[in-house]
Amino acid sequence: MIYTSGSTGTPKGVMIEHRGLVNLIAWHVQTFCLQPETCCALTAGLAFDASTWELWTALYNGSTLLLPPRAAAGDSLRLLEWWRDQSLEVAFLITPLATIALEDKLVNPTLEYLLVGGDRLHRMPASLTPPLKLINNYGPTEATVVATSGRLSIENAVPHIGRPIANTRVYLLDGHGAPV
Repeated sequence: MIYTSGSTGTPKGVMIEHRGLVNLIAWHVQTFCLQPETCCALTAGLAFDASTWELWTALYNGSTLLLPPRAAAGDSLRLLEWWRDQSLEVAFLITPLATIALEDKLVNPTLEYLLVGGDRLHRMPASLTPPLKLINNYGPTEATVVATSGRLSIENAVPHIGRPIANTRVYLLDGHGAPV
């Protein structure tokens, strides 16, 4: 069970099925080619559903999971400085932290994929230094963290939420709940 406030602001428990988590992790490993020697970082707070994505991906793949120092708890700048100095190829940051990292040149230089999510990406960064690829992820907790994912480029005037991940369907509905 994962607790989330979702869009209501009122905490609620959401039951997550094992198969949803297994699907998310298998898709992630296949999509981002994580090898057992890959280092992963746990930057999402343990109370945030994205931490399950970071934690279980590393455990599933036998990767090294790097934990930030306690001093970084509650200090975004200190967390980003620690994160920047790690040897990472693929990493997740919540959207507000990713925005700070991109704007303040705190992006990890070894990073190939920067995965963002947890909040709306309001604008594209002015530039992305190759080989960095910015991947926007979206999903309610009920869909086991990520339902859609897509690579963004500076040509995207409006950041999109991507396409459904493996074994996932997305239904677009209008304001009356009818399919669009």
